[in-house]
Amino acid sequence: MPDARYLLLDVFTDRAFSGNSLAIFPDAVFDDQTMQGIARELNLSETVFLARADGGAAAALRIFTPAREVEFAGHPTIGTAIALSDHLQWIGPDRASFALRLRIGDVAVNVERGANTTAWLTTRTLRPKPSPG
Repeated sequence: MPDARYLLLDVFTDRAFSGNSLAIFPDAVFDDQTMQGIARELNLSETVFLARADGGAAAALRIFTPAREVEFAGHPTIGTAIALSDHLQWIGPDRASFALRLRIGDVAVNVERGANTTAWLTTRTLRPKPSPG
């Protein structure tokens, strides 16, 4: 695997090594098999692979658990919004709201910057897919 830079964040906390861990790979250019392998190797609840988005979204996210890709998950979406704002500077300091593109579509996100950045998201009503069989 080629070298890749990634961030490791603790979401829903203000203390390191607590909360929900999240790995974020900015400008990810991996194939599906490699992304799944990375997520399995890191063995966090979710790993996010970011790409630049067109059509008004600030970024496109692919979210993988160690077992599979998921269409949506809250903690990686919130963590990615904070990473885009505070660490990667994909979101300027004057922007408080933007959209992130996930497999379920664009998700509206708001950030409030302070000593600790807080983020909120709004989705359409989500329904679980029926199980096969």
